[in-house]
Amino acid sequence: AIYVILPAALNTQVHMGNALRRSQGREQVRSAGPETAGPVEELIDRLVKAFREALQFLNAVQNQLQSRTAISLQFSRQISDMLRVRDIDKYVLQLIQVGTGDRLMTNAKLFLQTGELKVVKELHSLLLQQSWEKVCHIDLQYLERALLRLLLPLCAAIPKEQHHEVENNLSNIVGSFLRVSISSDPIALPNNPNLSTTSNADQFQVLVEVMITALSCLCSVTENEEYQVRLVTNEKVMKQLVGCLQTPTFNHNVHINVLCCIENLLYNPSTHQHLCNPKIVRVVMNASDQVSDTRQVEDMDPALCLKLERDLVKYFGCMMIAHMVLTREAVFPEHLAASATLFLGDFLSGVDCNLLHKWMTVQVHGFMWQDIFPNMRLVYSPSCHISPRPIDMLCLEAGLLALQIILGRDEERQVLIKQGLLDYLTCLPWYIQEGCGAHRRVRTLLEMVSSHVPLQPPSLSNIVRAKLAATHCGLKKAVYSDWYAVTSL
Repeated sequence: AIYVILPAALNTQVHMGNALRRSQGREQVRSAGPETAGPVEELIDRLVKAFREALQFLNAVQNQLQSRTAISLQFSRQISDMLRVRDIDKYVLQLIQVGTGDRLMTNAKLFLQTGELKVVKELHSLLLQQSWEKVCHIDLQYLERALLRLLLPLCAAIPKEQHHEVENNLSNIVGSFLRVSISSDPIALPNNPNLSTTSNADQFQVLVEVMITALSCLCSVTENEEYQVRLVTNEKVMKQLVGCLQTPTFNHNVHINVLCCIENLLYNPSTHQHLCNPKIVRVVMNASDQVSDTRQVEDMDPALCLKLERDLVKYFGCMMIAHMVLTREAVFPEHLAASATLFLGDFLSGVDCNLLHKWMTVQVHGFMWQDIFPNMRLVYSPSCHISPRPIDMLCLEAGLLALQIILGRDEERQVLIKQGLLDYLTCLPWYIQEGCGAHRRVRTLLEMVSSHVPLQPPSLSNIVRAKLAATHCGLKKAVYSDWYAVTSL
């Protein structure tokens, strides 16, 4: 494996995946740029044609690429000419940068409708056969990066009923994520001029970008229950995720992606026995201390930017701990309970919810939450309402903070209504002790939501289900069981 310590100047931007899915739409858009003024379908045709030509060429020269001898200048030029990486990069960027939200999801769906995702898989699989520990042509690395950039919106656009499409690309995404083994120790790069930061800065940069873009794709994949246990039991993947959090020269976007990825895994109770271990909990609580790079924002004090970036990392860390503690599918490390309680308390007492919501909107503009249920399930955990411990109440408050942030936009409030969760939000204050921080936060949450959405008296059925959820069986069983099963609980 290639072990690297990232240079402090590296500030690669990545985007969160399926946990913050881009909103869906059907609007047809035209690609940007004077050279590709045709419709998106035309751009996709050009991209697929370039992919097919690259695949044909790489199959033809596979033996030469597998050779451990240095690539000749003539062969190097042939690779550059035949792969057309600059064209592919241009097409991919135009396809994913023509807009955000509805436009991007529409473009991704149009690509999926062509049925050409299999070409992406074949080409990606072929590239992964090329070891980066020996001499490797940089255009092969650029091509792998372009494929991952395309896969990022595609992973979010694939419907759950077509999860086999994700299945076909998951191993390749993991392979790219593990291209570089991140270490928090000062291990030098291998003695290879093609990977040297001094002799070829571009190659080193793209090497890291491949890994980080693959991480963003994993954020999409980890929300699918089909793959959560498989990923959490992959020792190399988990070691890599933890290593990313321990590397101080990563910018905060990488930390957020890692924490978001692990939080998605925690949505599945079957993963808790693997994630509730002392090392992961400690690394999560210390992750914000590693944030040093800040995004320069006009008219904003750099010190405030740094605080907000650290708060955003702490926010995802708090949500992870809350899921670990409240579901109780695995025993939270008892000797870390006091530290976790302090971590949660310090963050919740000092966070400015409105400012954090605005900052998150800046960081992940164009995205929206498509599933509110995991956070609603969190605040209905019986652990919070039946003889709760101090840490339980802080986890409850963290869940309410998440709902405050998520439901601060109209798009997410509509998701709440579509998922049939509005009644459960209305019932929530009945089960929270008055005078505590959680009760004040739920009142603020209801005031915010009611200023945009009229709150009606909950139905009798949902009142019963909410009561059972908070005091007995949790929200998932109460909501998704039929009425006969609910009344017999």
